[in-house]
Amino acid sequence: MSGEPATPERSRPGLVRRLAFSGLVAVATFLVCELVLSAVHSRWGARSYRVCEATGTVLQFDPRTGYRLAPDAFRLARISGGELEFLSSVQGNAQGWPDRDDAPPTRAPDGPPRVLVLGDSFTAGLHLEATWPERAEDLLAEAERPLDLLNTAQHGGGLGNWWSVLTRIVRAEHYELDGVVFAVWGDDLERPFRFAHWSSETGALFGQAPGWRPADIPADGNAARALMRRHEQVWLLPPESFEGALDGSWRPPRRWRWYLTPRVSRLVPRLVAGDGGRDGAAPWLAAGEDGPAATPKTAPAPGASATPKAAPAPGVRATLPGGADQRWLLVRDMATYLKAHRLPVLVVHIPSRELLLFGTPADDSRTAARRFAERLGAEFVDGLEAFADLDRAAVRRHWLELDVHWNQRGSDRFARWFAPRMSAWLGR
Repeated sequence: MSGEPATPERSRPGLVRRLAFSGLVAVATFLVCELVLSAVHSRWGARSYRVCEATGTVLQFDPRTGYRLAPDAFRLARISGGELEFLSSVQGNAQGWPDRDDAPPTRAPDGPPRVLVLGDSFTAGLHLEATWPERAEDLLAEAERPLDLLNTAQHGGGLGNWWSVLTRIVRAEHYELDGVVFAVWGDDLERPFRFAHWSSETGALFGQAPGWRPADIPADGNAARALMRRHEQVWLLPPESFEGALDGSWRPPRRWRWYLTPRVSRLVPRLVAGDGGRDGAAPWLAAGEDGPAATPKTAPAPGASATPKAAPAPGVRATLPGGADQRWLLVRDMATYLKAHRLPVLVVHIPSRELLLFGTPADDSRTAARRFAERLGAEFVDGLEAFADLDRAAVRRHWLELDVHWNQRGSDRFARWFAPRMSAWLGR
């Protein structure tokens, strides 16, 4: 009868057509967005880039740290819109770390207390004249409260690199230490082991371990090379071309750069794995996932007395609970070592320019750093305090204009704020 409702069989072709039409619209929209964004990205990529003066290898892949800096100085610069954003001279110590002093396992006779510093590019400071650990050393020496800060930070490094340095170098080589500082920025706690190799033959190569297990870290250069890709906005140049980049007579060739596709391809596996993309708050560290977390401690204010205490055991079981993240093993391994050697631990949050300018409802990076401190039984200080009294214009003057990193002024301001807090933390 004409008044009878359509049967499911008769309505199914219409549903299929609607779904197919919706799919075509989605694909067409993606393609248009891809073409537009890729065109803008390709044009901007030729206007904003880094150049490195290289006649050989300047960053050597290292399976324990990620890379070693060359012992001979080389220059690094970033150019954006034809303007020089920074120009620096980079040189590694005997260990290949971004430290002006060599850092052997044993301390010098009658030397000052030694503190290991683990961090990322804000602490490695390859773009700076001097890193904040170096400035802090100078300030404390002037105050007659010297500390020897062993800067092991890696550009692009995070949790995976910190675990490797602490357990495969510091523990393996029996480093004599009096404390450990973790300088945490952004998504550092979401980063597996990262590595690099820069040479005039290969260009600037970057890579990342495919997982969080120690076995996922490449054991040699050949294994690492299979996981590396060339950085599209870093150019290694001979000295004459580097000078040309500085005076504007050399510019990188334009090339098409797909924008959306590579980002989607990296995001989809994380979504499938339940990671949900990037979450700066490190939810896997949240209290309750593996028993109650320790109560976070607050570092004493400058001038207050403090006696270093052993870090309490983190609330981590001998075996991981069902569904727990592999990252727990790295945190537990570090916490076990630090407790066994009665090393006081300080976690400092490094703020981003965006956090200082606009804030976020949850302040995810601060939450992540605080959770990390809880799990290590560490004291926690928030580096946002170093910039809290600045207005937006002043904040911008402490950061590079386009690059995400702070400039020398910002790094030095952080050092002035943090140096007395480190001294008070160690009871100096």
